[in-house]
Amino acid sequence: MVGGFVGAAAVPNEPHGDERELVTRVQHGDREAFDELARRHARRAFAIAYRILRHTQDAEDLVQDAFIAALDGIGTFSTRLGHSHPGSSRSSSIAPSMP
Repeated sequence: MVGGFVGAAAVPNEPHGDERELVTRVQHGDREAFDELARRHARRAFAIAYRILRHTQDAEDLVQDAFIAALDGIGTFSTRLGHSHPGSSRSSSIAPSMP
């Protein structure tokens, strides 16, 4: 993997059953839980960003900004299935649905 996402290339891109637990731990200030979520999703996030931007540094910057925004908003995220955040038009999920 390119840039600051060391180890992300070795992580398979498949759902993990403990992601709800990780999100809850992050909401309670567990930095290691956030790092694990970031490791799990960095590869796919970078691939999508690179596919759109076609520039490595811009894609890395975008992914970093997205993870910072996710961390900033983690307190409003619900891990309950089928629960939507007020004002949201879709149900919450750990990993967003992406093409």
